[in-house]
Amino acid sequence: MTESYNNFARFYDLFTDNVDYEGYAKFFHTIMEGHSGKDKILLDLACGTGTLSILFSAMGYDVIAVDSSASMLSEALQKACSRGENILFLNQDMREIDLYGTINCCVCTLDSLNHLESMEDVRKTFSRVSLFMESGGVFVFDINTPYKHQRVLGDNSFIFEKDDTVCCWRNSTDGLVTDITLDFFSMGEDGLYQRFTEEITERAFPIEQIKKALADNKFKILKIYNENFEQASNSSCERLIFAAEKE
Repeated sequence: MTESYNNFARFYDLFTDNVDYEGYAKFFHTIMEGHSGKDKILLDLACGTGTLSILFSAMGYDVIAVDSSASMLSEALQKACSRGENILFLNQDMREIDLYGTINCCVCTLDSLNHLESMEDVRKTFSRVSLFMESGGVFVFDINTPYKHQRVLGDNSFIFEKDDTVCCWRNSTDGLVTDITLDFFSMGEDGLYQRFTEEITERAFPIEQIKKALADNKFKILKIYNENFEQASNSSCERLIFAAEKE
């Protein structure tokens, strides 16, 4: 998996300002608070620009934030420093995380697992999380579903405009693998627009294979939720949130 989000890093917060990060943090905290132990050591896997890492740190968690993109981590470090939050940032691939000790909770959000190239990569990631997770610890993550790839992302295009920047989002999909091209047009100080391009691929993984990969790595599923933080009950969910406990 090559590093992505080099250009997107500078625009990421601008175009994700509609994400309910505080809602995510509160909901995940509710799940984790009975499993976090006395030390509350949390791994934020694929932390991006660190918004959730900062929120969890402010809640009292001892946060380790990992991302494969140095550009994203640079943005995250600046934000954490400006808010006075002491977070350990590590530039690592989620399939090969190597921590200095154990954790008792882990989160991986906003379809980060969908960026992995194969189900084998998902299993490798679960294996590494399990290796460093204490018994009784909790792993909470979300994934975009096949339904979202087929019915929402599809072969569609979207235009987003924020301040002096425009994002043109174009998809091409076979129903399970979606290639995404993001073109950012940002106005410079001279009034001229510069173009920045990011290419990303997301994969939808069969839910039964996700469940098996968790079980194979000593995780017991506690509950599966939908994108509205409610118990998932139908096949038209765009995003599933898994809460699993290390056995």
